[in-house]
Amino acid sequence: MKKINVRIEKVILTFAFILSIFSAKSQTYNDIVSDSTVSQFVISYLDNCIKEIDVQYQKRHPFIINTDEIIDPKKLSSQLDNWNLLFEDSETNIDSLFNFEDKLFIIKQEQTRKKFTWKIKHNIVEFKDLKYGESYYRLSMPLFSKSKNIVIIKRSFECGDDCGDSLISIYRKRNKTWELISGWGYII
Repeated sequence: MKKINVRIEKVILTFAFILSIFSAKSQTYNDIVSDSTVSQFVISYLDNCIKEIDVQYQKRHPFIINTDEIIDPKKLSSQLDNWNLLFEDSETNIDSLFNFEDKLFIIKQEQTRKKFTWKIKHNIVEFKDLKYGESYYRLSMPLFSKSKNIVIIKRSFECGDDCGDSLISIYRKRNKTWELISGWGYII
């Protein structure tokens, strides 16, 4: 009877292990953070974007389905002890927001980032394919702290070879709502 129970336990554990591998591989964005967590944040982020970007302007300059990179993962790894230098934001102490475990968690998300296009449904913002010569917005994959209560994201606007800007934002989840705690931009 004991041998049968041991075999059943092994079969169950093996099945659970295989199931966990397939469920991680079936995720769209990366193998670390669930699709639902990413989607819920992006929808909230887009709601905030609508407040600052005129809807008619956004229709002329759509969000495209292709993603952007916040920063090169090799740079994140090489500057693990001082991300303030990487993000060049004099007003925000990035290192006070993300501890060492958070940084490793963020790097792992970026390292396992899959090639994907945005397929998120939003009531106003529509993600489109890029047409040649069109100005557009592009989002990075959001990168979460280990607790998933702080996230960093980049939104870029591109309107030509020497035209555009980028905005990097950090949000904190408070009472089930994402609140902007820091944001800074660059003009191309």
